[in-house]
Amino acid sequence: MLEDGMAVRAIAREMKISQNVIRNWRNRYEQGGIDQLLSTRQHYTAEFKLEAVAYRRQNGLSYPQAAAALGIPNQGTLYAWEKIFQLRGPEGLQDTR
Repeated sequence: MLEDGMAVRAIAREMKISQNVIRNWRNRYEQGGIDQLLSTRQHYTAEFKLEAVAYRRQNGLSYPQAAAALGIPNQGTLYAWEKIFQLRGPEGLQDTR
């Protein structure tokens, strides 16, 4: 659909989902193809979380852009890490399992 030149708004309306979801899918596909879209990685090290937060800030990227570039399926995950980092520092990003 997007590849055929259809607008994000039209696709979202047709599929009855948010335009942001379509944009997120597009960003992830552009960063890593179909494998990126199918990725369901669920566990991240504290080191990766810190690097992800720093990467987004240093490159001036939006949460969707940074999440797509780093292979994080949900941009909200990156947002949550950044909030935790702001409140508790690097120690807050340690795995608590």
